[in-house]
Amino acid sequence: MVKGNPLLLVLVTLSGCADAPCAAEAGDDCKLSLSVDGRNREYLLHVPDGYDGSPVPLVVDVHGYLSSPESQRDSSGMYELSDRETFAVAYPRGGKGSNPPLWERGFNGSDDWVDPGCCATASKENWDDVALMIAVKNDAATLINVDKFYFTGLSNGSYMGHRLLCEAGDEFDAYATTSAALSDSWDDCDPRSPRPVLYMHGRNDTVQAIDGSVVAGERMLSTTDTMAIYASRNGCSGFPDSYDETFSSGTSWCHEYDGCDESVAYCELEAPHVTYDASTLNVAEIFWNFFSRH
Repeated sequence: MVKGNPLLLVLVTLSGCADAPCAAEAGDDCKLSLSVDGRNREYLLHVPDGYDGSPVPLVVDVHGYLSSPESQRDSSGMYELSDRETFAVAYPRGGKGSNPPLWERGFNGSDDWVDPGCCATASKENWDDVALMIAVKNDAATLINVDKFYFTGLSNGSYMGHRLLCEAGDEFDAYATTSAALSDSWDDCDPRSPRPVLYMHGRNDTVQAIDGSVVAGERMLSTTDTMAIYASRNGCSGFPDSYDETFSSGTSWCHEYDGCDESVAYCELEAPHVTYDASTLNVAEIFWNFFSRH
């Protein structure tokens, strides 16, 4: 039985069953649509196998440039982990009006604060993806009983997380993203309130170098400078010298800094741009460990 107001449910496709209502019961995979700023938008929702109507966390897992919610579901590891740890996962789709799908508002245009220069179409067409992220979490909460909201994203999806933290950070309880650091335009950001944040980067990233790079004319910060900004924003008195090591495997590690008003953590992996490809690591487990403490 659908929970919440059925009028808010725009229906859609149950995995393996076209045009069927989404019951949002244990183990269901739903393809959902909703209207955001006058546009039809889509997301996938996975309800964990152990869902019994009791409150569960929701992770919004956001794909990268040239990608899709289906590929994010198949690669990030959150889908499999959600059944083991009993949390739901939502996978938003980049705007169909942009070619290829990508995340807007801040991803191109000199008036946007985080700008890797890759993604002009969605920005110029004013696709409101900050509103989409909020709408997805709220829509999912009409279907299942949710008590916590977390955000994660890869690459262009990580840029989306930085922007969301700036414009509407308090919509989610914690953020963990990978493979796209902040840009020079950070100075234009005036966040409403700090939130726990984990950022991850691979040393072998050739798309956005760990020491900083220029992407389509925009200077992207190094991971060191990115974490210094988040540590300052979250009041971390221990940054960079005082921290707890929360993960270590070979030359890969995660540090969570001491004395923060809200948690700040940084993971540096022996990995390429798509950190999920680091076969000896489970990025989803690292992110979930961070989420589950907030």
